Amino acid sequence: MEISRMRSSLPLEILLYFNARYSTIFYIFLIGVFVYKFSLMPYSLHIGICESFIVLLLGPIDFIRIHWARRGNLTETQAFLLLSILLSVASIVGCVYLLYFQAYLLFPEQIAVYAELALVIIGTILVIPTSIFLYNKK
Repeated sequence: MEISRMRSSLPLEILLYFNARYSTIFYIFLIGVFVYKFSLMPYSLHIGICESFIVLLLGPIDFIRIHWARRGNLTETQAFLLLSILLSVASIVGCVYLLYFQAYLLFPEQIAVYAELALVIIGTILVIPTSIFLYNKK
């Protein structure tokens, strides 16, 4: 009887579990803050449309990123982990836009975006060695 070894990463799985919960709360908060800012602050129409598009696009990107990272980690499939890294880059770019290039930035929103950015970066740092480990063990 041959013993099979599990090569998935427990720290990555724990981080993805908490990141999925935080991301859900984060995007609900982000949409609420955006509606608040759009109703009270003097936004021009094209800036409001562009920023709402970015906010609404980041939610599904992050959901798919977390789903693919979990799937790649649990099934020990390197392709899903690499696709998750690509979506992490898109999520990092979105967070950087929200922090530095947005028309108006509220302080609670800034704290929430920094926390999301930290979770995405830490997740990416954990996905890269897991992917390399899975590649080397085949």
